[in-house]
Amino acid sequence: MGGIAAIVDHGSAPDRELGLRLSRAVALRGPDQQGFFEEGPAFLAQHRNMVALGGRRQPIVSDRYVLAFDGRLYDHVDLARHVSGGDQRGGTLPGDAEVLLEAWQAWGPACLDRLDGAWAIAVWDRQEQVLFLARDPLGLRPLYYHVAGQRCSVASLPDRLTLLPWVSRELDRDHLCEYLAFRYVHAPRTLLREVQSLPPGCLLRFDRHGTRIEQRVRVPMASCSAGMPSSGDGVHELDRLLRRAVTRRGRTGTPVGLLLSGGTDSTALALAAVQEGLDVRAFHLHFPESGVDEAAFAGRVAKLHGLPLQQVQLGADGFDDALERCTRAMGGPLPDPAAVGQYVLLRAARRDVRVVLSGAGGDELLAGGHLAALALVMKQVGVLDRATARLRCRVEEGLRSAGLSDLALRPMRYGLQRLAGGTEVFDHSARVAILGRDPARPQLRRDVLLPLYAGIDSDPINTLLAIFQRGWLPEDILARADRMAAACGIEHRFPMLDTALYSYLNGIPGAWKVRTRWGLPKPKWPMRKLLEGKVPRTVYDRPKRSWPSPLNRWLRHEGAPFLRARAQRLYDAPWGLWQPDPVRVMVRAHLEGERYHGGALWVLILLESWLRQLDEMK
Repeated sequence: MGGIAAIVDHGSAPDRELGLRLSRAVALRGPDQQGFFEEGPAFLAQHRNMVALGGRRQPIVSDRYVLAFDGRLYDHVDLARHVSGGDQRGGTLPGDAEVLLEAWQAWGPACLDRLDGAWAIAVWDRQEQVLFLARDPLGLRPLYYHVAGQRCSVASLPDRLTLLPWVSRELDRDHLCEYLAFRYVHAPRTLLREVQSLPPGCLLRFDRHGTRIEQRVRVPMASCSAGMPSSGDGVHELDRLLRRAVTRRGRTGTPVGLLLSGGTDSTALALAAVQEGLDVRAFHLHFPESGVDEAAFAGRVAKLHGLPLQQVQLGADGFDDALERCTRAMGGPLPDPAAVGQYVLLRAARRDVRVVLSGAGGDELLAGGHLAALALVMKQVGVLDRATARLRCRVEEGLRSAGLSDLALRPMRYGLQRLAGGTEVFDHSARVAILGRDPARPQLRRDVLLPLYAGIDSDPINTLLAIFQRGWLPEDILARADRMAAACGIEHRFPMLDTALYSYLNGIPGAWKVRTRWGLPKPKWPMRKLLEGKVPRTVYDRPKRSWPSPLNRWLRHEGAPFLRARAQRLYDAPWGLWQPDPVRVMVRAHLEGERYHGGALWVLILLESWLRQLDEMK
């Protein structure tokens, strides 16, 4: 993990004290080592934690380039050989950042097409006086920027940029509506009017003439004509790639942690780690007060694989403090209260390990969790695409007459018309009620999702998965996993998101990923086949439970005192962004069991927590 800070000002040399101030503000992402570069119009700083130490202090400086690198490359050995023409001649292999700098010197921005890993980078071209910013295709590491005239300011956390006197703290009201609808804001937007997020896979170029952004790398997806693998060959290749991905991320020379939920993905990772002979310690978070406890499943998986397991409990005690720490590490509102549980678990794991593996991303690749039922509908919708135009017209008319209009939609129209692509917490009417006269346009959700559907030419299930990979995955799942790990001084690695593995799975038709049994969806079919005969069926063939639901219920029961205290803060909030009366109605109805408002109340609680910290930031 690391924190990047930079100021490039073609009008005048940046103020060193302001640069150092911005650098210190991102230090929580890497407090163990600091370096900075200052020359002419450029100031670049880099913080790293002990996991990332090795190689030269960053930023790394060559005759022409200066590079600040937050991330990890899993192919840096191969990349180094390509750069050197295969001539290593023994000696010590340079670290990730050194290899990346050599690759940039050899190929320029084209080297980004060759990288496999999690990364955000800033490169200053001393000769051409150009600043480059880039992120990996999945958005595993963050990078934010502000551009005004001939000055560009950069930081790994969005709200830290407001420490600079020329960056406003004003919120964008349209983006606030987007946050209320989705629980997060999609890149390049942020809640801050003048701060932007560099989208995954993009390259930004800033020089004295302005800014240009291009989509450098896009996560691939199968075409509609992609062939179906045989059951045996497909599962064999999945097994090979998964074991390779786990090995590349787990061979650290020290014990590595595994976040073990007891579900399909973490069970498969545990199996792969044992097969590859890794020294693994398992960690599981349980929340007895929620009424949903997966500890027994995690314990069974750990016992099957002979893994030491530490059970970490999340309770009401210390929840307030943990929430504030998580918000500070996020740099914006938490997209999900589950981040608090992640933080507690990772903080406990940090006592024993410096690197953890998790199955994050598996649902978005194989239609797991809440995506399974939606994927099944998309699969049924796609059947009409294979019918003749005349037959399709008759079937569509019959479905509409029978009240089954959803099935009459074509896949592309279905996704957009049903607005598939992330949760919807506050719909249009709810936004109008909570925001009063502030903008809450009816077409907001469609406007946000339409660009995500652009350029996808795949089957219905893969179309759905592509949307969630472009939105939900980087803005929610990966964002909180990365920020909570950084707050704990631990590196979070995601084997399911290995380039070769996700490229393989995305290149396979969606019908191979979701099967049906007795009319019910069976998600992650390839992963289930991989585990078949290796672990008991009751371990992997069961419904998945997720954190948001128990934490929502918790607000009504054991967490009621927490909700009442936070609700008072919402009523007294000084910013005038929401109406207190609708909040009072929601709180009362939720606590008295009249109506379920847990998700909406969490969105407001998390927003208020961040706004308060933003006001206090000096």
